Amino acid sequence: MNLADFSSYARAIPNSKIKSLSGIINLTANTSIKNDKHKNVFANLTVDNLAIMQEDIARSIYCKDRIDIKTDIDTTKNGLNIRHFNILSKGIDINIDGDVTKLDAKFPVLNTHVVIKNSKLENSMSFVAAYILIPFGL
Repeated sequence: MNLADFSSYARAIPNSKIKSLSGIINLTANTSIKNDKHKNVFANLTVDNLAIMQEDIARSIYCKDRIDIKTDIDTTKNGLNIRHFNILSKGIDINIDGDVTKLDAKFPVLNTHVVIKNSKLENSMSFVAAYILIPFGL
């Protein structure tokens, strides 16, 4: 799927600062119902040439290399159990597991474990700068 086809929709979101989207994505997902009636979601997402361009270029996200995201997530009452969440690309290898609770709250509770292996800051800087460093004025 070509993300550029969704640029006009992203711009139409109230208070959206997105100017354009581009990249090719391929998503496969398998959802099953567990014994406790909650869901388990396995998903694989591949993105090539990702670009989420915003009005403020410093907040834009871009990656010319392929990004592979693999997830194994269980839904819980008002939360998620992240059994496995991996982001892998050239110079980026991030693994996340843990729980997110109180999803209906203004500030959901994150109890996660993040491991960044064999990664180069310059490869992941557009992800980090856009949503972590800039809001803190760094």
